[in-house]
Amino acid sequence: MTLILCRTADGTIRSRRVVVTIVLAVIGCLPAWAAPVGEEFDERLAARLEAMECPGALVGVFPDEGEPRRWALGVADVESRRPMTLDMHMRIGSVSKPLLGTVVLQLVGEGKLSLDEPISKYVPDVPAGESITLEMLGHNTSGLFNTIENKQFQRAIMDDPERNWPFDEILEFTFARPSYFSPGEKFRYSNTNAVLLARAVEQVTGHSYGEEIQRRVCRPLGLRHTGVPVDGKLPEPCPRAYRNGYPDKVIGYGDVFYDVTPYSASWTNAAGELYSTLDDLGRLARPLATGQLLEQPQRSQMHDWTDTGHAGIKYGFLIAERDDGIGHTGDVPGFNAVCLYYPQWKTSVVVLTNLSNNNDETMPAEELAKVVVEQLGREELRDEP
Repeated sequence: MTLILCRTADGTIRSRRVVVTIVLAVIGCLPAWAAPVGEEFDERLAARLEAMECPGALVGVFPDEGEPRRWALGVADVESRRPMTLDMHMRIGSVSKPLLGTVVLQLVGEGKLSLDEPISKYVPDVPAGESITLEMLGHNTSGLFNTIENKQFQRAIMDDPERNWPFDEILEFTFARPSYFSPGEKFRYSNTNAVLLARAVEQVTGHSYGEEIQRRVCRPLGLRHTGVPVDGKLPEPCPRAYRNGYPDKVIGYGDVFYDVTPYSASWTNAAGELYSTLDDLGRLARPLATGQLLEQPQRSQMHDWTDTGHAGIKYGFLIAERDDGIGHTGDVPGFNAVCLYYPQWKTSVVVLTNLSNNNDETMPAEELAKVVVEQLGREELRDEP
């Protein structure tokens, strides 16, 4: 199997063909995924990984009933050819958001927060903060600038990729740019919304948002390998991380292959700095999507869908519905994640890659998820075993 790799003097890895072994591990089986699926499907996954020139991936299909099926594909390190393993910790980017959203809505149910409150009650100096409600933040209709689109912020991240970014400094770069539109006017995705909601959580609980996620989401669901990285670093075992950027700029969607393993995700704050494992996300996907940890009024608030203007995508309270799958996708330098629950099949699909973006601007985990969803959609997979 081939992968384009060639290290240059400045440490980037440019296009050139070398042989890379793809290791495939399949553990468990789904009763509905019978023999006709097996080897042919495994080959389709491996072929898609190769076509994307993606180093490695973890793929999981988790039915409500029956045993899950998991795949470890490719390599965790393109130089040593160390294989991916199913127990690896991976950054999950914006898949972090539904966990935070669940915490916020739990606090709403307890009367400690209200979605009608302005964010100015919890965070000072937010542009139009008296008119931006917590509900607008959760639904991405605040109009607030998305910090990562600030080119000065991008440069600051690249200048010190291991830096642990504090909340206040992130907001300095955020508010240095004007809002996109007036509060509540329309939908526009912005990490700033989740960052501000996390601060509201911290104000009313007296704990960090990460501690509240542990207490309110991870422990009740038995998640032992999900959380905020200590000092920005992933726990072991974990893979090396890669990204396709521009010749002189890692952050961006280009065609130059970089090793971005040292990059912390702390600049995303609550919008995307969590890590997890394949199995933890497999346990998490359905409870998040269905609002299992919420009372009924808050489930309705979570699933109050907003039109995003993008075909096939609606947005609830820090959670999305994408082509009938409910959950979230995410990427940070070096990692791409998909965590979606499909009610019609009563099945969760989780994909994690150690490449954050393909050189054609598609996303590797999302492309692999399409292969899985296509297989799930075949009529024979919906028949009783």
